[in-house]
Amino acid sequence: MKRRIAVVAASVLFATSSLAFAAGMASTGTIKSVSPKSHMLMLDNGQSYSVAKSVDLSKFKTGQKVDIQYTVKNQKQTVTSLMPSS
Repeated sequence: MKRRIAVVAASVLFATSSLAFAAGMASTGTIKSVSPKSHMLMLDNGQSYSVAKSVDLSKFKTGQKVDIQYTVKNQKQTVTSLMPSS
């Protein structure tokens, strides 16, 4: 019985942590480099992101402060929303 409870608890923990990653994450930073051609973005904190094709990177420049929303799947961070930060 105790083993069954432990298995169920571990399954619930795993399922909820997976949902947290699927829901998306957010960050703010200054653009260190941006490549509209390869859809890549690097912030001044050293984090690199792949950028979804639906995000228009041509409006953003190096040195610009931005707010990003991204998802993590298979250890790959993909920006789904990019906005100038105030």
